[in-house]
Amino acid sequence: MRAPWEALVLGPLQFVPAVRARRRVHRVIGRCYLLAGVLPSALAAVPVALLSGRLVTQVGLTVPAVLWLVTGWLAYRAAVRRDFARHREWMMRNYALTFLAVTSRIVVPLLLLSQLPFGVPAGSLRTLAPSMIPAGQVLGWVINLIVAEILIRRGR
Repeated sequence: MRAPWEALVLGPLQFVPAVRARRRVHRVIGRCYLLAGVLPSALAAVPVALLSGRLVTQVGLTVPAVLWLVTGWLAYRAAVRRDFARHREWMMRNYALTFLAVTSRIVVPLLLLSQLPFGVPAGSLRTLAPSMIPAGQVLGWVINLIVAEILIRRGR
């Protein structure tokens, strides 16, 4: 799943207290984040994942794409209901899913490097890389959601 630059750039701005204090700015950025970033990317990710042909890739990308839409919707609904504590929690989960694209690009090389102590020659890591990508994609969103939940629970 490829996170669009809009979501990766606009998402962190929403967690800055000075931006959140300016409600109108926060609302506009949030709508751009959801409508220009999350919505089209998540909708595009589902058919791409399902057409990949590999079960791990299909599950590893379809589940976070659906969760991306669901958490975005729940965050929006919480904001409309003026339940800003829940809105913030759902947006933290949503951005954790957005950041999957970055985390998976860190996890895959770490998975490859973890093979070295087991006698896998460094030269063969290049051939192992494609088989590690689906696992890195799954671990990317799982790790991010765990970190988000820890931050949410610490903040309560």
